[in-house]
Amino acid sequence: MALFKTSDHTKLHYEIDENGKNCIVFLHGLGGDLTAWEPTRKILRNKGYKTLAIDVLGQGKSDRPNKKEHYTFEMLATGVIELLTSEKITSCVLVGHCYGGVIAEYIAARKPLLVSKLILINTTYKKPFKNSFLSNTVTQGVFNASAHILPALRYKKQVHFEGYVGTSDHDIKRIASDILHTSTKSYMYLLANILKLDAKNVIQNITCPTLVISGSRDSVYPTKISKSLVELLKNGKLEVVEGENHIIVINNPEITAKLIENFI
Repeated sequence: MALFKTSDHTKLHYEIDENGKNCIVFLHGLGGDLTAWEPTRKILRNKGYKTLAIDVLGQGKSDRPNKKEHYTFEMLATGVIELLTSEKITSCVLVGHCYGGVIAEYIAARKPLLVSKLILINTTYKKPFKNSFLSNTVTQGVFNASAHILPALRYKKQVHFEGYVGTSDHDIKRIASDILHTSTKSYMYLLANILKLDAKNVIQNITCPTLVISGSRDSVYPTKISKSLVELLKNGKLEVVEGENHIIVINNPEITAKLIENFI
């Protein structure tokens, strides 16, 4: 187990391969952890690629800080950049799914020399549920306030994502597992953060070749969001995968790996 201490004194857990070409860095989605990428990483490792996967702050085996300031996308991106710098990675292919995709956007915009290619899977650049009570600033304030006083209790056993292969976007059992393994505290901080997201200006500062992958059945971030994301990018390409939903990373690691390798 590798741990890295960031400049804001939080620890990030990560796994890195010793050898390989074209280092590929993976950032997982909300409520997940780096093990969600293991089937995809295994395929790519067998093809000779070096991979590095990170537990996003507040999830997996990374720290769960008690202040909302730690969970801004700017700070989440900073921690990943510092980790990659400590590993002497000067150029990588950056892959982000869902929440991890937004973090990847911030990294690519800030560090154009670090990210040679960017791959965004079922992600967004703007807040979801725009016309819902969840987008209300009062609701977000309640989430942050509640998170601050809640203990960071969680299930510490590893999530077995293979048990959720074939599940829907809104599978109650999987979502409950995500929350319980993340902790209600961190989940609410992270959720409040994305519910106020507006990264349009960030997207417009990304210059590297970018592949946006969208499952045609994704109901969390539908393909229309992916299309508008590509339109904002200077060098973007859209790949719509027919029949796949939001959790293509879990449901179909083979096609995920193939799309990554083809783009590289």
